[in-house]
Amino acid sequence: MVIRKFQDSDLNQIIELFENAFELEKINEDKCKEKLNYLLKSNKYIIYVIDDNSMILGACVIYLHTDPFDRDFATLWYFAIKEDCKGKGLGTSLLNFVKKDLEKYNLDSLILTTSNQNIACQKASEKAKFDKRLSYKILYSK
Repeated sequence: MVIRKFQDSDLNQIIELFENAFELEKINEDKCKEKLNYLLKSNKYIIYVIDDNSMILGACVIYLHTDPFDRDFATLWYFAIKEDCKGKGLGTSLLNFVKKDLEKYNLDSLILTTSNQNIACQKASEKAKFDKRLSYKILYSK
């Protein structure tokens, strides 16, 4: 098993993962490809995946923000682990990998926004300890 950045061959599995995790209506694959290509070329988005022999078990989308007051930060969006893989530490491993990989950007913070119903995401984020160069926040919504 390896955690790595998104590759084009991951797209169909990521679409299925996110459709299931977020109870999304059927995603238009062509439109999704077009948007992903645009986002990834902007160098503001990073998609990380958990790959187990070409099977995507989890993924997350990171958006890099540059602020005019020199407070650079990242927002973690679309964090998902396959249902049958939850409770095995994959979410915590993915968060720890993301934290380590983002150190090269010298960010002030990494922000994860989740709903108060997403207990699995909250637990994984609490297990992933962040060092002093990255502050960690969870913003709960109602």
